[in-house]
Amino acid sequence: MNRYKLSDLHRLSESKASLQAPGSSPRFVVIPSKASPQILKRKMTVEEYMDSRESVQMPRPESVQETSARSATDIADVVNDEFLIHELIKLGKMVKVYVGPEKHCWEIHEDAICHQSPYFEKAFRGGFKESAQKSINLEDEDSDVFGLFVHWIYTSSLRCNKCTNPSRMIDPEEHFMQYLRLETFADKYLISGLSRFVIAQWIKCHRVAIYRPFKKEIDYIYENFPVKSLFRAEVVAQVLLHYLTVVDDSVHIYMGFLLAANRSFAEVFSSQLRSHLIKKAEDCEIEYCCAHKVLCT
Repeated sequence: MNRYKLSDLHRLSESKASLQAPGSSPRFVVIPSKASPQILKRKMTVEEYMDSRESVQMPRPESVQETSARSATDIADVVNDEFLIHELIKLGKMVKVYVGPEKHCWEIHEDAICHQSPYFEKAFRGGFKESAQKSINLEDEDSDVFGLFVHWIYTSSLRCNKCTNPSRMIDPEEHFMQYLRLETFADKYLISGLSRFVIAQWIKCHRVAIYRPFKKEIDYIYENFPVKSLFRAEVVAQVLLHYLTVVDDSVHIYMGFLLAANRSFAEVFSSQLRSHLIKKAEDCEIEYCCAHKVLCT
């Protein structure tokens, strides 16, 4: 499904066959005692177990979208200090994660990845096939996106070396899209602590590189993220800022393209624009606002 690289120290160049060969037995899980009678009638595969988290009444961590809906105040300064990484890797127990159709192999400390994701904890410690083999196949995921996740596991941060160096920004649209895919990855694998770092780095890259949001970003955000997602609010704010501060004809072409392409975005943007235009000049927070502070031609 989705992209980035941490370091060649964590990636191996080997390829490996799928972890579950055709015709092999499905992976089963012991059902918690609080499971419903319907579930207790039969065993479950690991995939079914993850899909039925609500029905078995297991405590579910705060979702990535719920985390995103919280205040973004000082979001860039948040540090994931819930644990010291050396305490999780000192035993040296490793697991292998094969990512993408090419099955790029990542060796990761078991305690570190399990600490961050209930999904991987269940996979590697829940009595599944992956628990015995200490490996898992994520064929539908993108190795670049998984690399960003690995970088975050070991550094409690996301870093970008492209936005400050235009020569490295070969594909700006794809650069921003990888953060949106990382948000989707975090939600899919229940990595609740990652989302605030993703939104912070995505905002930072847009502001440093001064790239207005791409249509592909807006479409992805409105198709995949909930109404209360900070990504939705931020992308509208970025487009509004661009519309109110750029004075050449290109802004009208850009806006016409966006508004015609995504109806949901157009409705929210129009509402936010109306709310801004009725403000008094002294209440406008945009320094070079065409509507309040300078004459736009």
